[in-house]
Amino acid sequence: MKKSSKRSSPRPYPTAEQKNEALPNIAEPAAAHAVTTPISHRKPQRVEEKRIAGYAVSDEVWQFAAANDLIPHLETAVRLVYECFPTVSDIQLLHEIDWDVENRSYIVIEIKITGSIASILEQYDRFTLQKIRQVPPEKRDKIILSL
Repeated sequence: MKKSSKRSSPRPYPTAEQKNEALPNIAEPAAAHAVTTPISHRKPQRVEEKRIAGYAVSDEVWQFAAANDLIPHLETAVRLVYECFPTVSDIQLLHEIDWDVENRSYIVIEIKITGSIASILEQYDRFTLQKIRQVPPEKRDKIILSL
């Protein structure tokens, strides 16, 4: 067989529309209806929200509190916040690391309150006194109040 010395001109690549027209539609429906369950038929997954003293906390707060056996003491501290600060409007529990002191971190109870400086200082003193009475000394320095 003789080879032709004449070369044919290259054919242009097909456009996306031409490709779609040329391909059979058999594989597309199979891939679209793979073994997945439609969203409307799936059971909603409940993510257990971790709570301390009724407040949702991050995994970081939960892990630190659990590792240091602080959960019952945090609940006591939150109860004291309500008893000592009648105008409290918001409470958040945060985990903070003290970068100035090696291996020191704690849970901060951050609160928002209103009132005069004198009344807030009086309430803060009452909270501190009750915290000293009700939270063991080895746990006390791991629970900080922030106004």
